[in-house]
Amino acid sequence: MNKNIIRVAFLVIVLVGGFIAYQYSTPDKSSVEYTLKKLDEKIILPNNQSPQIARIETEQALAEVRAQPFFQNTMIGDSLVVYPDRVIVYRPSTEKIVTMGIISPEKSAEIFNTVPSVPSETTTPTSAAVQVPITVEIRNGTAVKGLAKKVSDMITVISGVTVPTTGNASTKTYTKTTIVNTSNKSISQVEKILGTTAVTTLPAGEKSSTADVLIIVGADKSTL
Repeated sequence: MNKNIIRVAFLVIVLVGGFIAYQYSTPDKSSVEYTLKKLDEKIILPNNQSPQIARIETEQALAEVRAQPFFQNTMIGDSLVVYPDRVIVYRPSTEKIVTMGIISPEKSAEIFNTVPSVPSETTTPTSAAVQVPITVEIRNGTAVKGLAKKVSDMITVISGVTVPTTGNASTKTYTKTTIVNTSNKSISQVEKILGTTAVTTLPAGEKSSTADVLIIVGADKSTL
């Protein structure tokens, strides 16, 4: 009997110890530090700017945020990372960027004040490497209106990237988004955001571009 009690006690100690170790070894995905760390792996964050971060934790806050078309895909648990000139919606549960876009300072304050009841934090400025200027032309290769603009909003959060030209591709039947890097510049951040590896050859039938990079948006981005 005593031996059985000792075995059970030992097993309980092992299980409790393992649970405690798991708790301390598992990162808090909702923390500001973790959020910014994961975002910095996906995109280059604004240099020396302090974002405000609000977490959507109630149905009321979600309803208030979704009242703005930009946040239609936001869910409870998402984080709004608001900079003075841009906003990023990040989903800690899947570690993915839901959407992001360029905004005015006035809109930045309006967005953040939309969810005043949500716990929020102001972070310390982040730093990022200086980027070589990259010009991008975006063409819509689908019948879905507005996709070129949406992709433009997504990639112009990257420091140094500008989109002087948007338009339509030669056909509306592209199933996948294509990135053509004709300048051989480093565009890894653009590739990360769009989930597509760049090529160096224009698709058949497409006119050449004067921009450093040409993006042809395909149907895989039709739900943006």
